Amino acid sequence: MGSLGARAEVSNIMRDARLQNESEHGRKIVDRAGEVWNWETPAGRKRWERRVRMLTSHITAEMTVLELECGTGYFTRQLAATGAGILAIDISVDLLDRARKEIGRRTIHCFHSG
Repeated sequence: MGSLGARAEVSNIMRDARLQNESEHGRKIVDRAGEVWNWETPAGRKRWERRVRMLTSHITAEMTVLELECGTGYFTRQLAATGAGILAIDISVDLLDRARKEIGRRTIHCFHSG
């Protein structure tokens, strides 16, 4: 195998390890994601509210929104409240399952990206 092939193989191994790490991290934090991401403190809640206003201010029910790294659905829920169709993606099956349970709307389609 040439040096390019060896580098590609190392890169693939590193990518796979990173994906596995992210998936395991999601499994560990699923029950306390808001705390881990700091959305539960007063300052975190204000920051979350500002981001929700920014993200939803121009969304209409006729749109379809792609949300990358949706986690447990903190923002997905607010995006869905606009009436738009939501395509939510995350690497963690555990976080996606929580988002599906929390939101439960048929126009939200969650996909595992790993």
